Amino acid sequence: MSRVFSIFVGIVVLLFYCFPSYSQKVPDWVTTPIFKKGKDVYFVGMGKDKNIVSARNNAIEDIKTKFIESILVDVVAQTKSETFITSQGSEIDVAQNIKREIQIQGKARIYVPAPEEEASFQDKDGNYIVYLLVKYPETKILEERQRIEQMYKDMIRSVDKFIEEGDKFTMEGKLVNAIASYTLAAKNSLAVEERKMLYPEIIKKMDDIISRLSIEVLEGDGKKVKVGDSGEIKFVIFYNLEGKKVPVRDANLIFRVSSGAAEINSSSTSDENGIVTCKVSRVIKFENRKLSIYAYPALDFSALSLINMESKRDASRLFAKSKTVRAEVNWFMDVSKSKNAVVIAVSPNSSGRYLYDQDLSSSLSSYVMKKGYKVVKPTSTSISSDDPAHVRKFLPKDSILVFVKVSSPEQREIEWGGEKETRVEVETSIEIYDEDGYLLNSGKYKFSSSNIKAMKSNLPKNIGGKIEELNF
Repeated sequence: MSRVFSIFVGIVVLLFYCFPSYSQKVPDWVTTPIFKKGKDVYFVGMGKDKNIVSARNNAIEDIKTKFIESILVDVVAQTKSETFITSQGSEIDVAQNIKREIQIQGKARIYVPAPEEEASFQDKDGNYIVYLLVKYPETKILEERQRIEQMYKDMIRSVDKFIEEGDKFTMEGKLVNAIASYTLAAKNSLAVEERKMLYPEIIKKMDDIISRLSIEVLEGDGKKVKVGDSGEIKFVIFYNLEGKKVPVRDANLIFRVSSGAAEINSSSTSDENGIVTCKVSRVIKFENRKLSIYAYPALDFSALSLINMESKRDASRLFAKSKTVRAEVNWFMDVSKSKNAVVIAVSPNSSGRYLYDQDLSSSLSSYVMKKGYKVVKPTSTSISSDDPAHVRKFLPKDSILVFVKVSSPEQREIEWGGEKETRVEVETSIEIYDEDGYLLNSGKYKFSSSNIKAMKSNLPKNIGGKIEELNF
């Protein structure tokens, strides 16, 4: 008896908040969300908002939701009986996943006819409450039931369909398509309890594809080039199937420079023979007299990373593994075609006189070599001038001059975070002259450090980085 009384009190409270202090009488049809009359089914939608137009639109969405849910009750119950459900908890997950997917896809298709009746009120907080009563023929309900039932069954069967597609594409060597199909299969398998057990198998299939991929260099390895040269590199991507190398078509390869610097196309797609071309527009610099470029497959596992933590880990692992499938090409600096360069760095002694700094000059030589030059020594180390015109007489014939002038270190106090801090600063100029003494490029820079020792230690690297940036 007390339970009945509690329910009664709850209904009274609900009615109080739904219909507070109106003088208008509430229509009888408002209290029955769905009812049948003859061969028609009636739905009542309720919307609430400060704006009456928005409240009416919310009522329309409420009708769509009730329409879908009334159909799902039968569809989910019937289809679940046709499939394997592991537990009551899983059963709930299946129903919720299907309901969410079908509501997203199905609501856009539901047409709400003009209301048979409409009632609107304004509550004490200024919200408009709108009720709409719409009528659907039973034939329309049946039509939508069949459509939604098919959507539901298709979701369950899509896992098998995408696995089958992935297997087919794999056998045909269309691995980009295969990965895409398997990824969709994995995504859908996690959304449908009846197919969750297939997820590890799908991931294994993708793992197997990556394990069987290989990339080889067809043309362009071992070239001797100089800065400014261009050329092409041809890679071939294969799928190793039963001891045979099957060319992979329509596969996207990513190109990256791993040593040195060059202007290249970032990616390209394989032709019917699995051939992919990397175009080198210009060699910019070498690293230890070498330019290295590698290629790896661009496989997309992003759809997996958005599902849950397990699939995100699998996506990261598969992507990392795909990057190990690679081939590298090395181009070497053609010393025979390279111009000679002399690096002369000068710095002041205690009396302020600029002298040849052999250690710094030697340290900077490697940065000039990266630019494609053959570094040679000056004809004498007895250089005591900061005038490039005077220094030029110490150059071997047909050599360019990389002239570096470094000032004496100076201590300065600077404001940093409201406190004064002592810094050591050095001003440096870099000038590049051609064989005839014409200035090719130049730059002035200021480097700072916390102390003298750190300044001396970092100076070659700091100046070398600026030499790399200059065009000559």
